Amino acid sequence: MNPLDPLTAAQLADDVYLVRASDAAERRRSIARLPAGFSLGAPLAGRTGLGPGVASNLGFVATRSGGGGREVIVALRGTELTFPPDVFTDLLLADFSRATAHGVHAGFARTWSSIAGQIDEALPAQAISGATVHCIGHSLGGALATLVADRLSRQGALVKLYTFGSPRVAGADFCDQLTARVGRENIFRVYHPADPVPMAPLYPFAHVPWNHCGCAIACGPQERFSVGRHSMAGYVQAMSGVSFAQLTQNGPQTLTDRQIEQWLQTVRSGGWVQNWGARASEMIAIALDWVLRKLLEGGLILLQPYFAAGIGALDLLAFALHRATQIAERTAWYVEAMIQAIMQFIGRSWDRGKFLTYEFLRWALDVAAREIRRLVAGALRLIPRG
Repeated sequence: MNPLDPLTAAQLADDVYLVRASDAAERRRSIARLPAGFSLGAPLAGRTGLGPGVASNLGFVATRSGGGGREVIVALRGTELTFPPDVFTDLLLADFSRATAHGVHAGFARTWSSIAGQIDEALPAQAISGATVHCIGHSLGGALATLVADRLSRQGALVKLYTFGSPRVAGADFCDQLTARVGRENIFRVYHPADPVPMAPLYPFAHVPWNHCGCAIACGPQERFSVGRHSMAGYVQAMSGVSFAQLTQNGPQTLTDRQIEQWLQTVRSGGWVQNWGARASEMIAIALDWVLRKLLEGGLILLQPYFAAGIGALDLLAFALHRATQIAERTAWYVEAMIQAIMQFIGRSWDRGKFLTYEFLRWALDVAAREIRRLVAGALRLIPRG
């Protein structure tokens, strides 16, 4: 069965914010852009926030059956400015918290656990096998849609995943396995390079599809991160008249080892890295992954056992970079160049004479994380639906 077109998927990701309406008739009137023939079921109620959390409607399931077989839409919402507990759940994202034993971000796993039983009840394994399921979400909703896709694909559903401005959800092992099970061609990760939310949580959390840039909205070479780029209304507008295939052409360029090394040499020699530049962020991510793969001969995958054991993301990244300097002293300058690029990106200076100890690297990464957390939290706090 064909995937939804970009505009339809975006409109559903936008409409699901209306699921919080308490009146069933109002919910049905509000979610007016369901494709023809779909029947809207009961809302999915979950818990967001700190402590015991606060219950609210997080999404919906809609189904239709016809000559082409059963088809399902599962849509989940992101943060709402008018519902403060949502902000606290998203701040778990901004704190770059530890992963669960399965490598899933602990904050997202917690909210997912509050709706998992309802998903199982609405879409039991015996009824979902072979059905086409469209999993859709924006922001936190994109993270939850990814976890729904994981659950249902394990039960034999033919999953198609559409996310808009989604954060990173889990480690490399999870993302690699989900991509293999669902199929890269069935995962549509839409993002704007200047939207700060997809940048978080930090490495070694990763995106799906694994080892693929996703579907990027066109972005100018000098555009900076902006909280406004996280608006779902902006995503809806950008999806008009485009295909997913066209969006894949806007992502980061593919660089050779030599080009990445030359960029690091330029940075180390005092080259310019744009403060909060969207393209600068992409280049840093490419170079960081390259450095770890180069020096640790495995990069993300090698780090997964430590990640799953509960070691914090920043601790793990500092350990990996420090280990890289010890393994190959002659290329320790790669790590120095990476730290210099990160500091310039967040608008901070540093003394190049500092020794690359674990303590220093952990401090530098913590400074970067605080600045990124501030930007991401701003996007999550200030951007209501639309």
